[in-house]
Amino acid sequence: MKNVLSLYVLKRFMTQLAFMLAALTGILLLFDLLANAEDITAENEQVFFPLIFYMMLRLPALISLIIPMSVLMASIMTFAKLASEREMIAMENAGVTLYRVLGVIMCGVIFVGALQFALNDVIGVKAADTLNKWESRNYTGLPEEEEAPHIPNWFTSDDYIVNIASASKDGHKLHDLVITGRDENKLLSEYYTASHADFEDTSWVLYDVYYKNLETAAEFQTKTMPFEMTVTPQRFSSFNKSVEALKFSELWLLGRNKAGAQNRPSYYYAVWFHYKITQPLGALVMVLMAAPLALILARRGGLVLGGT
Repeated sequence: MKNVLSLYVLKRFMTQLAFMLAALTGILLLFDLLANAEDITAENEQVFFPLIFYMMLRLPALISLIIPMSVLMASIMTFAKLASEREMIAMENAGVTLYRVLGVIMCGVIFVGALQFALNDVIGVKAADTLNKWESRNYTGLPEEEEAPHIPNWFTSDDYIVNIASASKDGHKLHDLVITGRDENKLLSEYYTASHADFEDTSWVLYDVYYKNLETAAEFQTKTMPFEMTVTPQRFSSFNKSVEALKFSELWLLGRNKAGAQNRPSYYYAVWFHYKITQPLGALVMVLMAAPLALILARRGGLVLGGT
């Protein structure tokens, strides 16, 4: 009997959640489309297809954004409906406590949170990257599947600031490098220049190197020098993406390895990593907020309920 009642509560909650998610996402998508419709259709001869394409690319981000609010509304509706129709009392008489009902809904939210995590890391990042490329072309045509990585003029790697003049298309060769190192107090302590750097096997090698220690004034020149950098050619593409288009693993590596570029320091990626982690967890907090609020309002008759 308890299992049957638990499944009944879970089914009612998931039904309410699906309804709220569809309704709120549809409203938000409509307003977003109206705000950007003129820009989308300005450079296109067709109207219908670009708008549909835009909605498909925006949908994963909007669903992820609206899930916590949908969970809050669905939880309030579920708890209040159970209380107002005296189903909560009947379930308590059958041995199903409020804590068990809360636990059932929490299990449903954990499942939804796992789907949200996968949606963000698999579909969401690809859609955001495609949308950014399309937007950079003023929404004309379709973006290319693969583009050569954009190499920033300067980037950080651990305690080093690296400035370059140019780079090869694949990012394996950097030209005219100026590298400054910092000590534990973030003060400049080392200075390097090199004519170029090649990524060989798994590490960088500097050529025609001039080195100076700014603390001791010691200096030397050498033809080649191995140089440890956490930034690899494959990671240059991450610097050129918006944070919405970066996977959890990419954000974690960029924040953990203290790698940044241009106006994005390493902590910028660390903040966004924690934001993307806590976004699915926020739905759990919404359930804990909704339970007491819904029961109080339902018992006082202050909540208008829709059908289920």
